[in-house]
Parts: sequence; C-alpha cells; structure tokens
Amino acid sequence: VLAIIVFHWVSSQIQIRRDILYTSRSDEYRYACVGIYNAALDRLQKNVSGIEEPWAVVMDVDDTCLSSAEYRKFKKRWRTLLYRPRWSDWCREGNDPAVPGAVDFTEKVRKLGGKIVLITGRSEELREPTLKNLHKEGFVFDTLLMSKPEISKELWRRKIEKGEAVQDLGALKIVMLIGDSLTDFASDPTDPKHAEKWGRMYFVVPNPMNGSWMRL
Repeated sequence: VLAIIVFHWVSSQIQIRRDILYTSRSDEYRYACVGIYNAALDRLQKNVSGIEEPWAVVMDVDDTCLSSAEYRKFKKRWRTLLYRPRWSDWCREGNDPAVPGAVDFTEKVRKLGGKIVLITGRSEELREPTLKNLHKEGFVFDTLLMSKPEISKELWRRKIEKGEAVQDLGALKIVMLIGDSLTDFASDPTDPKHAEKWGRMYFVVPNPMNGSWMRL
C-alpha cells in the first residue's frame, strides 16, 4: 500500500496539468490569443478615430504579454516538501516567452500613435529583470508600472488618466484595457455598467492556468 501511495505521488509530480500543456503546446491556445489581439486592434482603430488628446492602451504583463506556462510546468515537476520554486526567483531569470500576438499588437498600437502602458502585479524589486525579459521578446512600450502595497491597478489607471503615473507621459485617455484577470479591467468588473465594454474596450486573453476564478 505504501509503495502504491509513493508511486501515485511521484506520478502526480511528474505529470503536467492539462491546462499547462494546453497553454504551452496547443495551436488552439496560440490562435485564440492571436485572434484576441487581432480583434482588439480592429476595434482600437474605431476607438481612436477622431481622438485628438493623447491616448493609451493599458496592458497587464503576466499571461497577457509574457506567458507563465514554463514556470508553472517547472513548479509542477520540481515542487517537493523540501523545495518550492519561488515566482520571484523565476522572474529574475527573465526567460518567459511572449504570449502569441502580443508583441505585434504593441508595435501596431505605437504606429497608430498611441502609448502602451504596462501594469504588473510584480513587485518593484523585479523591475529590471522584467524590463529585460520584455525587451528580449521584442515588446515596445512607454512605461512599466510595478505593484505597490498602497496602489491598486484601479488606482494606477486613474493616475494614468490624470497624468500622475509617469510625469513625462502626461495625462492619457485610456481607450483599451487588455488582461487575463478581471482586476485588470475594473475594481468591480461584474457591475452591469461594464457589460457593453467587453469586446469593445475590454479584451480578455485566455488563461486556464491561474486566476481568481480558481478560488472555491
């Protein structure tokens, strides 16, 4: 019986979850992401038509720009009672690949005359490796706003529109938000007032691996 228990535990450690395999291997995931970014770009051209004030697209980083699938694969394979891979250590390696379609989208936003503002849940101490990772993957953006205890993503968005987030950028009208979690869009995104914004101003990148939806 003990041998069966040990074998089952070892097998569960080695076997990669299907959601991770889907994200890291499947063509379906890749085309879903590319489709989202293509749709966002098409809509963006309508959203900015006639706008004279400076504008920006605000994007999340993890699983919106950079995929965390390889980290989750590594964590699943090597996590034991004595060793637990840390997200911060992984981020310092700076090897996360780009989410399909994301790099091309940022390039085209800039060509349309907009700014790209990235807001991440990563802490300030991870700024340099995160910047290196983003640049290595070919992203073009205007600023990277890191997580701070006193500033939520919602507050960052308000600061962006008031010109308080980054002094050199000034006030920017947010015309589109792209993320993989509801907190990337609003403090209460399920409020009916946001309903008409999905697929027009709000675009969700699929992420079956992680999110607030996993909380039971």
